[in-house]
Amino acid sequence: AELIQLTNSTVRLGSSTPGQEIFGRALFITGEGGPGGVASLTVNGPLLSSLNGALTVTGRLVEILPGAQLTANGTGDAPLVSITGGTHSIGTFSNSSIFFMQGRPTATTEETADGIEITHGTDQPITTGRTLLGTSGATITSEAGAVFDTMLFQATAPIFSASLGSSLTFANDAILFSKNVKMTTAAPVVALNASALTSMNGAILNLNGSSLLQASGDLFSLSNGSLLRTLNGPLIRVANGSVLNVAGALAAFFGSGNVINVTNSLCASGCLTFPGGITVAFSGTPPGNVSIGSNPFRNPSSGSLVKSPNAAVIVIQGNSKVTIAGTP
Repeated sequence: AELIQLTNSTVRLGSSTPGQEIFGRALFITGEGGPGGVASLTVNGPLLSSLNGALTVTGRLVEILPGAQLTANGTGDAPLVSITGGTHSIGTFSNSSIFFMQGRPTATTEETADGIEITHGTDQPITTGRTLLGTSGATITSEAGAVFDTMLFQATAPIFSASLGSSLTFANDAILFSKNVKMTTAAPVVALNASALTSMNGAILNLNGSSLLQASGDLFSLSNGSLLRTLNGPLIRVANGSVLNVAGALAAFFGSGNVINVTNSLCASGCLTFPGGITVAFSGTPPGNVSIGSNPFRNPSSGSLVKSPNAAVIVIQGNSKVTIAGTP
């Protein structure tokens, strides 16, 4: 069963009253488990579920700081955090987010990925086979989605999974690797089913500061009239010695009426166009550092890529690399 179960409940964590601001959280773990130890939490079911309620959280819903560890056992359909119905504001303070996970800055290693030297964390602040946030018919707004820093994350389920008319809106990035992150995943990082996910002033996926994402399947999944969009930013940003390697498609479409909509003016000074109409803006990066297969979308007749004039779908900066194999 869930550690925290809310039904038809209105919950406020923290305060945004001027002069009385309180940084509210549902789960906060920091690495103070005694001399030389760590603080840890192990759950054998979901962490939190909310049914037809209203959550207002000024800080991060889940925050794990250096040295701390969360282990969420089990897989299946139950996400780490499940929100069904209702309208919610989570991570409302500036620079906040729904999830924030950070390893120790001294716990790093080096590896070569696609010819790029990557320095990434070895701490695993979270170990789980669960989706981090699953929603059904819920409306959520937040400053940002999931922020990872100096860590290793071996994922087998999406970070965000939204269904049945859910709407997730982030003021900034939906997923940010701030620096020195390695993530491997067998699942799309975002899976939408008849739902929408929006970044207002950032990217859907932002890899920064010598970070690495290796996806063994498709990167995004959209089903049954879903919408994945940016209002003032690229779909993907890969910067400062980071690597994105996708063994499958950029996005898989299922059903009909799915749209990826990208709005920005990052191609005003020129872009290169790759298969599928994927425009890429380069900043100090050789064009050969981007490779996109001839079929970057799975089931392309079930969805479309829509861009504003001069919009870049991908921005790559510095000595970074992007590889998207596509479908056969």
